Amino acid sequence: MGQQFRFKSRRGSSKVRSAETQWLGTFFCRICGVIAVGWLLSSLRSPSSAPLFQSIGSTILPSRSDQPAPLDFAAPPVAPLPEEIQLDRDLRRTGSPRPISVTWRQVSGVPVYITRIDLQDPATFISIGLANRAKTANSPRSTRGDEAFVGLVRHHRAALTLSGTFFSMDRQKRVMGNMVAAGQFLKYSPWENYGTTLGLRAGNRPEMTTARVQGKPQWQHHWFSLTAGPRLLWQGKIQINPKREGFTDPAVMGVALRSAIGFPKSGQTLLHVTFLKPISLQQEAQIMRDLGCYEAMNLDGGTSVAIARGNRILKSAGRELTNVITVYDVNYPAPKDLRLSWYAFQNQQENFARK
Repeated sequence: MGQQFRFKSRRGSSKVRSAETQWLGTFFCRICGVIAVGWLLSSLRSPSSAPLFQSIGSTILPSRSDQPAPLDFAAPPVAPLPEEIQLDRDLRRTGSPRPISVTWRQVSGVPVYITRIDLQDPATFISIGLANRAKTANSPRSTRGDEAFVGLVRHHRAALTLSGTFFSMDRQKRVMGNMVAAGQFLKYSPWENYGTTLGLRAGNRPEMTTARVQGKPQWQHHWFSLTAGPRLLWQGKIQINPKREGFTDPAVMGVALRSAIGFPKSGQTLLHVTFLKPISLQQEAQIMRDLGCYEAMNLDGGTSVAIARGNRILKSAGRELTNVITVYDVNYPAPKDLRLSWYAFQNQQENFARK
C-alpha cells in the first residue's frame, strides 16, 4: 500500500490517503475494543471491584465478598426430626458399636434428645469444659467469665458437648458446687453442701449423692464430679425436694426447658436427656424413669440448655455459658493429657484400695 501511495498522482494520492485514513480509523477502533474488553474481564476477576450484588435468576443476593465466612457447624434443625431418628447414621450403616448415640424422639408428648454413653467403652472419656479455656472454674476468688456455646464446641472438640451446671448471674459467674475433672479439682470448698452430685469413680463407676441427705460426696475418689440438682430419682423412685437441697430460685422449681442426667441400676450407661419443651420437675423425673434410669438429677436449664454432637449443634444455648460436659470417643478422641490422667487416676485408686 505504501508503493501505491508514492506513485499516484496528486488526485489519486488524495483518494489513497482517504482510504488509508478510513482503514486506520477502523483498525484503531478495533484495538480500543480489544483493550476495553480485556479491562472489563480483568475487573470482573478482581475481588476489589466485585459488584455489590450478584444476580442469580430472578433473585438478588449480596455479593460473596460481603457475606460472612460460613461456620463449620451445622445449624440447629428448623423442623423437628422424624421420630426415633438416629443421628449416628454412619455407625449404624457399618454395624460397628456405638459407645455414644444421640436419638430424637417424643416421650409422653415431649420432644427430647436422648444421649446414651457407654461407660464400659475404653475410648469413652468424660470431662468438663470451661469457658475461655480456663483451668479452674469460676469462684468468688477468680473468674474467666462465660463464652458462647459455639466457642465451647470449637475449643473442646468433643464427641458430645452438653450444658452442665448452674452458675450465678453476677460478674463472677460462680459455678454451683465443687467440680472435678481428670481427677483434679476445678473448684473446691469444704463447706459445699448444696444440691446433688454425679460422680464417676475408678472404672467409670457412677454414683449420685445428695449432700444434705446422704452426707458430702467423696470428691477425692471422683474422676469426674458435677453438682447440680435437684435430685429426680433415688433407687428407681421419684424423689424431688428442691428446698431440702438448698434451692430457692422459683425458675428451678417451675416449668422450664430442662436437661437431666442419670444411669440405670447396672451403672454401665450414662443417660443425658435434653428436653425441647418446657416441663415440670415431676414430668422430668417421670420421663427419666420411663427411659430406664435408676438414679437421676436435674441439670442447668432454661436458656442454658444446649447440645452438640461432634461439630453439629443440635440446640444452641440462648446465653453464654461457663461450663459444659464434654464426652470423647474413638471418632473424637480425648486429648492426650486427659487419657494419661485417666490411667494415673486408676493406678492411684487401686493403690488406695490396697491400703
